[in-house]
Amino acid sequence: MMNVANLINDNEYSVVLCLGDSITEANHCTEGYPGYVALLDEALRLRFRKNKYVVINSGIGGAHAVSSVEFISRQLNQFKPRLTTVMYGMNDSGKGESNLAAFEKAMNRIVESITAIGSEPVLMTQNPLDYGCSIESILRRRCFPDYMDAVRKCAAEKKVELVDVNAAWQREILEKDNNEHFKMMHDGIHPNHHGHRFIFERLKKQLLF
Repeated sequence: MMNVANLINDNEYSVVLCLGDSITEANHCTEGYPGYVALLDEALRLRFRKNKYVVINSGIGGAHAVSSVEFISRQLNQFKPRLTTVMYGMNDSGKGESNLAAFEKAMNRIVESITAIGSEPVLMTQNPLDYGCSIESILRRRCFPDYMDAVRKCAAEKKVELVDVNAAWQREILEKDNNEHFKMMHDGIHPNHHGHRFIFERLKKQLLF
């Protein structure tokens, strides 16, 4: 299992690059609170001096993995990160089952690009949706669980780290009380600051301590 603290300790300076969509970007849906990337940055700041690392949030609202491969390649070449987190699938799933193969191919290419520059990739799944809500933006993402399975498959086949936020959320939140799920969400798709804290705690538990 990867340990981010060891990675930062063992190098003179480390860039941590965080890739993804609006959940990674932490737009207005965090309601003025820090998103999971900012929480990661703060945890590292408390443990290390800022002259040891920088966290770069390259999440872009609306981003699809399928259309982000070249952008990600440019980001990797520009920043030369030692650690790269990758969180996609929510937007890709809106195109349905027919897009799944393209998503799998894109995820494989992204991981290959990360490892090619000597960076450590960390794939992350995303928070579940609640299909009991008759909201169009949710209903057209019925294939979302298949996309999360594709992320898991990519991590297993490429033998890279996986932080399975989706499975933990299902187990610890949805399976206990659906009302708790709504407390973690800003809307039908985006987690609020409570949801982002949950995502960060999964990262922290698996990679930091």
